[in-house]
Amino acid sequence: MPRTVPTVSDPPAGDKFVSMSLIDSSGDRKSVSFEVSDAATSVQIEAFVAAVAAATNANIYEVRITQKLTSPAKASDATQALENSVHDAIVVHAKDALNNSFRYWIPAPIRNNFSGDTDNPDAASAELLATLTAFETLTNATGITSRFNERVEKNEATSF
Repeated sequence: MPRTVPTVSDPPAGDKFVSMSLIDSSGDRKSVSFEVSDAATSVQIEAFVAAVAAATNANIYEVRITQKLTSPAKASDATQALENSVHDAIVVHAKDALNNSFRYWIPAPIRNNFSGDTDNPDAASAELLATLTAFETLTNATGITSRFNERVEKNEATSF
């Protein structure tokens, strides 16, 4: 379906963000995110994190480095169809060998992802299988199931 965001590359081009999650002695948590230069290296980011660690009483327990790929958000680039709302979604759930759970939502799923005229995900859908295979590779998870949500009607979870 439509896509206007640039292709993900290695390393991705786009705005680079650093997020740090901290916890204080009372258990309160806070995350702070900020944009850095695309040219910022992991050594420079680590030097900054170390400097913040020396300047705070809180414990830095997580650092994330992300890059944002973007294009203008235009509704005219989306397809109008039966499940065209981003609130309608197929929920994908998987677990890895250590029993860690991973979830992803496929918003506004195409009709080909469903069995016939139902709201049940179709294990034979090429588009859905490609998405699930890529998700499995990213998470190193197995035992994937999926379910359509947002509608009031009940539907069945489909195992892949």
